[in-house]
Amino acid sequence: MAELNNTNSLSGTANQVEETRAANNTKNPKTPLSGIIDRIAVSVSDLTRSGKAEIVRENVSNILTTIAAMNATEEYEIGIKVGDVLYRFDEYQASASLAKLVVASKVVLNDVVSAENFYDREKFILPGKRVLSPAEFAKAIHQVCASLRTNPETVKIVKPSVSLLADSNKYAVNSRKVEDSHQDYITFLRGKYDDEKIIPVDQWAVYKSLTLFS
Repeated sequence: MAELNNTNSLSGTANQVEETRAANNTKNPKTPLSGIIDRIAVSVSDLTRSGKAEIVRENVSNILTTIAAMNATEEYEIGIKVGDVLYRFDEYQASASLAKLVVASKVVLNDVVSAENFYDREKFILPGKRVLSPAEFAKAIHQVCASLRTNPETVKIVKPSVSLLADSNKYAVNSRKVEDSHQDYITFLRGKYDDEKIIPVDQWAVYKSLTLFS
């Protein structure tokens, strides 16, 4: 009888673990972008001293989540909200490589008022992730650079107002693939416009991790 109770207890514990995991996955579902961010965060942390790896991973994840929040804004928005405070895009400063990750929220075939917007901003929405204020953003970058022993010049983040479809498509992710493993940034579009995407986006993430904080 004791064995049966023991078995039931273990089974109950296993079920609780699975239920907790399922609840966490529902609360913070994995998205294509969150997987890319995780890949970059791990790759950057691998470049640091082991004692700092976990802190670096968290900081990089928060930095990239903040950039994703900028990319998730509507085309006429001037900044992002952290808590109840609205911060303008240009209140944030980053290395030139990081700043290039901020893309236009309007992608059109021709830049006219009636043009259809092909930008898929919902792919940049990361539920349950932490978005940083400008001060927190600057501190996180400083801590990562200190661990990497780099000292890049920083620039104000400027969000482009519009991009043409022909230009944005070169940087779009399709079926977890991109055109160039060394491209400056990635974006997401509604629809697929060519078959030139042959590089796994994880490969791009690894290469990008080498230059983001240098």
